[in-house]
Amino acid sequence: MKPDDRIMPDHPLYLQARDAHRDYLEAKERGEPAATVDRLRLIYEAQMKAATEYHLHGGTPTLPVQ
Repeated sequence: MKPDDRIMPDHPLYLQARDAHRDYLEAKERGEPAATVDRLRLIYEAQMKAATEYHLHGGTPTLPVQ
């Protein structure tokens, strides 16, 4: 991957993952119900996975192989 192919920290995928992480941590700190915290954790993990895979594939979105 060339340096100019890198995804910058202000890329929407990273911003969504950051926001999902913040939402998860805040819900956990507020003592939200376990189901809510778990749902937010799963959303955060999915967002991070998407951002990481997007970055690893040089900015090319990937779809799961069926």
